[in-house]
Amino acid sequence: MIYFQNPGVADLRALTVMGVNVKTGSAIGFFGTGFKYAVATILRNGGSVSAWLNGVECKFGTATEVIRGEPHDIVTLNDEPLGFTTKMGKTWEDWMALRELACNAWDEGGSMTDKEPSGGVQAASVGCTIICVDDPGVESAYRDRNLYLIEPERERTVLSECEVLPGTSTKIFYKGVAVASLDRPSAKTYNVTRKIDLTEDRTARWAFQARDAVIRSIIACDDRDLIYDALNAGDQAMEGSFDWAGCGSDPSETWLDVVDEMAGQGRVPVGSVASVYHTHRKISEASHYGVELTAAQRAMYEEATGFLARAGYDVTSAEIIFVEKIDSDGTLAMAKSGRSYISQECFDQGLDMLIHALFEEWVHISTGYSDHTRSLQTWLFRQVIHQARRADQE
Repeated sequence: MIYFQNPGVADLRALTVMGVNVKTGSAIGFFGTGFKYAVATILRNGGSVSAWLNGVECKFGTATEVIRGEPHDIVTLNDEPLGFTTKMGKTWEDWMALRELACNAWDEGGSMTDKEPSGGVQAASVGCTIICVDDPGVESAYRDRNLYLIEPERERTVLSECEVLPGTSTKIFYKGVAVASLDRPSAKTYNVTRKIDLTEDRTARWAFQARDAVIRSIIACDDRDLIYDALNAGDQAMEGSFDWAGCGSDPSETWLDVVDEMAGQGRVPVGSVASVYHTHRKISEASHYGVELTAAQRAMYEEATGFLARAGYDVTSAEIIFVEKIDSDGTLAMAKSGRSYISQECFDQGLDMLIHALFEEWVHISTGYSDHTRSLQTWLFRQVIHQARRADQE
């Protein structure tokens, strides 16, 4: 038996009338249907549910009625039929019923336990509400509740849009409730606190909302250890697939410092980590000063820009600054603040590399697309097709 206890005596209409929701503030509940789904699920699976209100038991049950030649199990309360059947929430599983009843208790400042209240349920329910569930499936879900629920007493690190808890997980949580399954397990457990959209069965309507809240929280925080763990979680973890560049938040100096430290250890940033780093970390001091091109370099530059212009790309439409170097990690060129920075190494590696560098940084500036993004990939494929069709017509 699992007991869900709330302070105050519940209004039976809130428990039985579809669409009635009287929760306010940060409550998880919203639609006014979840409790009915949970009751229907438990009864459908052969379990029992009672609501003890101020010392009085209100027992849910079923009564079979034939409607248009088909039998239906109508949910009842104290043998009086309610307006729904046990087919309500027909895709719900036992853990979803547990989740629902636990959320209802937490929303009201209550609790859940598998221990019978001291003195018995009737006496303990005076002045409050106790929901009693006798169902093997719900009891099993209770034993595994850490897979679906984050209980209020668990230790956590609080960030701007989420909380971070120790331990891996296969789900993302919202206000203590599992709302989205992950394609790959996360190295840490994340509980989103920023408002996101939910479906009626308490799952994330848009999984990216929860995911992006986690990324924004980590990239903007000053917790060095947490940042390091996220950046080093590996490709097998959810964190390894984070799109740091597309989360919509600027990195903290701490995040940039951690990337610096990793590069110093031989782990050069790649992908969206590199994109964010090179956008926000200042170019090395030497690169603040432009360098004059030699006659040979100027001739190579004019040949490169002429070639690109003939292909239809006016890379000189953006300001180009020639520098000694970009930074210590071997980056040859970069786009920053609407300017292309081209290092001396691009010239040293020959005409093709210079054309590559001028073209790539101009593309970033003119399109706004970052490295390693689907938008940039699509644009480049379209250019390949355009150039091939053009060549075919000549």
